[in-house]
Amino acid sequence: MIGPALALSLALAAPAPAPAPRVLAQVDAVQITRADLDERLRVLRTSGIPARPTAAVEVLVAEALLAGEARRLGLDRDPATAADLDRERRRLAADAFIGSMIPEPPEAQLRELFHQTGDSARLVLVKVTTEAEARAIVERIKAGGDLGEEARRSADAGAAARRGDTGVVSRAALDPALADEVFRAAPGALVGPVQLKLGWAVAKVLERQVADEATFPARREAIAAFAKEQLRVETRTHVTEQLRKRSGTQLDEAFLRQVGQSGPPAEKDLDHPIAVVNGKPIPFREIAAVERNVSRGHGAAAARISFAWREVDRRLLEDEAIARGFDRSPPVAAVLPGIERNLLASAAAARIAKNADAGLDHPAVHETLARLRRTSSVRVDQDAVAAAERETR
Repeated sequence: MIGPALALSLALAAPAPAPAPRVLAQVDAVQITRADLDERLRVLRTSGIPARPTAAVEVLVAEALLAGEARRLGLDRDPATAADLDRERRRLAADAFIGSMIPEPPEAQLRELFHQTGDSARLVLVKVTTEAEARAIVERIKAGGDLGEEARRSADAGAAARRGDTGVVSRAALDPALADEVFRAAPGALVGPVQLKLGWAVAKVLERQVADEATFPARREAIAAFAKEQLRVETRTHVTEQLRKRSGTQLDEAFLRQVGQSGPPAEKDLDHPIAVVNGKPIPFREIAAVERNVSRGHGAAAARISFAWREVDRRLLEDEAIARGFDRSPPVAAVLPGIERNLLASAAAARIAKNADAGLDHPAVHETLARLRRTSSVRVDQDAVAAAERETR
């Protein structure tokens, strides 16, 4: 959980110094760094697309070549491309702002998470509503009763149908109080009564497996990344709540509940400001696109309001990050040029192929890339790329 120190960290958060970039490739004067590669791999993972560093670097090189062609064609002066780049700059600034408040997880927390997912047990589990019921079950079992039969009357209908057999479950899947007792007990032991968050439990430990500490070092990096992502989500939620309260931003929920009920929104509805963030109105048209993804009828208005609040929070967070200078911070400066090259490369591919959806594999684009390679200086540090391959396995 986020502690009281977060409010102080929000007040003090500021950009940190930049480390020297790790250059993987160079196209004429353009350097392709490890930060560019990491950002591209992150985007691909988010989209569910598997990719290896070697292939990703090849794509980044191609984009650098096409970005140069885009500038020659004057596409870097296109207002739409500039707007796309500004949106990315704001997003990156917000990410850097939140990232500046994320500490390295303590070793004790990492080991706790290791055991949360690595420890497992199989139980016969009975859940009841009162301590008296639980104690009565324990007495009947001690007198020779069958816990599986007791489980047929469990408050958990699913467990009752299985005579209380949980199957093999991780420590994280158990109520924390029950997990503490189970992993202190020996296999075959009766555990309980244990007070749960809801109700009481009696259990018999059929199997118990504790994660081997020797495997912790191999899993440490992945566990740390998971812990930091959890903290990032919690921090972002906490910070946006603070910013929303501080700004006093109001959402026109009455308008959002009724708009479009009798048909598509009129032009005046699309221009209606649903909120004002730092003096800038958000017209309904800027969130109207979500309508195609919002179910009609019951729940549609609530979903629309929730989406609108997310847009307000996004703008509040990005404005705050930019006010603090995070749009000029090292993490943003490291990856923004690569994102700009990606946008310019897409614009160049669309112009070359006369097709807005053209990719690098389009014949006309492929031919242009071959020509650009012949007239450009392209150098790839194969040792650095191989190192990236090893580090991302």
